[in-house]
Amino acid sequence: MVERTSNAAHGWPASAAQDESTDTVSCAEGGSPHLLDCGMDDAAEALQWFYGTRMQPPEGEGRGELMPFDQTVYYDGRRLADEGYVFVPKTCEEGTSCALSVVLHGCSMSAGQVCEAFVRDSGLNEWASQNRLVVLYPQAKPSLPNLQACWGWWGWWGWWGYDESSWQRDPVHDSQQGKQVQAIKAMVDQIASPDT
Repeated sequence: MVERTSNAAHGWPASAAQDESTDTVSCAEGGSPHLLDCGMDDAAEALQWFYGTRMQPPEGEGRGELMPFDQTVYYDGRRLADEGYVFVPKTCEEGTSCALSVVLHGCSMSAGQVCEAFVRDSGLNEWASQNRLVVLYPQAKPSLPNLQACWGWWGWWGWWGYDESSWQRDPVHDSQQGKQVQAIKAMVDQIASPDT
């Protein structure tokens, strides 16, 4: 989902309802940690658009646990951070059936660049807590050819599992055969498995 707002910088518009500890920046100015104070709630807009249902608005901060997990078991090489994050609402910890949302950070918004700002303060955890959604936050990492830790949406895979000098275009990057897609699918399968 892309929200085109005049005078908005690169980032994620965080809800004005966030508490005062949320480190937002001016909507027009932008900059790290790329959580924008634009007077809108992208978490609500994105989740309601994606699920197509009326979501219950959050009641206070997200009740649940934001946990780091080892991503190295899900990929065969480079360019994912060693740790990803998952938010599990209290109601989901107690055995209630819950849906799963996979959220990919924007360029320059990985935990390696902005610490836990995006995964903690985007507003998604509050909505997830109220609506029984587990949120998976896989993490890309910066590298020489990908300094902003962008996800591989453009298909240049010279930086993923190939010799970095080759800069090969991978025609399956956005399919089920794509390296990042396979890694994220393995994470989803692990979370969805009954033994987890």
